[in-house]
Amino acid sequence: CLNAAKAHKMLVANPAVGVILPRVERGEMSTIKPADVLQLQNADLYESEPLFPCILLMVYTGLRRGEAMALRWSDIDLENATLVVQREIVKVAGGTIYQSPKTRNSNRLVPFGDTLKSILLDHKRRQELLIKSAKGYRDQNLVFARETGNPYYPDSMRKILHRILAKAGLENVRVHDLRHTCATLLMLSGVHPKIVQEMLGHSNINVTLGIYSHTMPSMKRSAADSISNLIDSSKPAESKNNPEKFK
Repeated sequence: CLNAAKAHKMLVANPAVGVILPRVERGEMSTIKPADVLQLQNADLYESEPLFPCILLMVYTGLRRGEAMALRWSDIDLENATLVVQREIVKVAGGTIYQSPKTRNSNRLVPFGDTLKSILLDHKRRQELLIKSAKGYRDQNLVFARETGNPYYPDSMRKILHRILAKAGLENVRVHDLRHTCATLLMLSGVHPKIVQEMLGHSNINVTLGIYSHTMPSMKRSAADSISNLIDSSKPAESKNNPEKFK
């Protein structure tokens, strides 16, 4: 780096010091509404779309595309309904490789509910039947694998997602918006931002709050209503304040 070059007297000064970096503008974020998530789930595309359960998993857990596509069955504890993120798959020249997740916080334990547990159990059963009947299947213990047992290319997810959404009668969203959908639904459900941060593997809570600040107005309204409801519920019954009672 330039500081090292300066320390070794290869440069008199670091020319990058004082440079003002341009502000990074985030792309517009889209999310899937709860009713649309249910519509997607009820589309029942398990037979025609092998990555259909992967997409549902990303909605329910907020995993990144590369994290979800790198999952092994050994990473999932179906009995206790948890999964551990330990690696991701990325595209490189000539194919794909597995590597450590994006950040240190990306190595994480993610719990999931009964709905996703049922989806994964059914997917595992279907996959086991495929392995028994398929010729030349190279079992790599992948949760989401092609007909050969090999991993999917990460870039293929975009086209597959759009096809699945069209079949379900829903508008297109980006692959990363599945992650946004999970986080937004968690925040709107009243889950503490710190828990959302840990589930998504953000490096710090400011990232979580910054990205999902669009949920704050409705959360503030819910908070205000909660205070009013709490105070109103503590009011004495009308009969207690009725002067006629004491005549």
